[in-house]
Amino acid sequence: MSTAAGRRRGTPGARHGAHALVAAGVAATAVATLLPWPAAGSTRHNGFAMAEALSDLGRNLGEPTVHLIAGLWYLLPVSAGIAIVAAALDRPAGCVTAVVFHVLGAVPAVAIWWAVDRVHLHTAVAGPVLALVGCVLGGAGALAQWRTVSCRTGSSRA
Repeated sequence: MSTAAGRRRGTPGARHGAHALVAAGVAATAVATLLPWPAAGSTRHNGFAMAEALSDLGRNLGEPTVHLIAGLWYLLPVSAGIAIVAAALDRPAGCVTAVVFHVLGAVPAVAIWWAVDRVHLHTAVAGPVLALVGCVLGGAGALAQWRTVSCRTGSSRA
């Protein structure tokens, strides 16, 4: 079966495209966690500092859900790392694992986005949105890679 670019699924070109999508997704997730979020005075905070501030804010405002959700932000790098290693295996099971971990990585991104809105910190949405975009890109790349690996091996199962 041919793709729109004229390449066959399972060919090296299609695999490289899938690998590029996974890498772009992981890179976007990494940038999202380290991205300078809103300034507090002259200090800029990255995603981890904002997650800690959100946690404290949630606890102080009596929003225990926000406090708990803020801790999920620390799962993003773990999820991205597992996804990239799984995709690098270039096996159907590794690709499926990468898809699952990109989906799991989207959970903290959406949860933090919700928590930021819940405590009215609307200037801090760039990080969660970029993390979500990274998870979607990486998941799409891992899914495309699974399809190329499945075609190459002749199997449709992980």
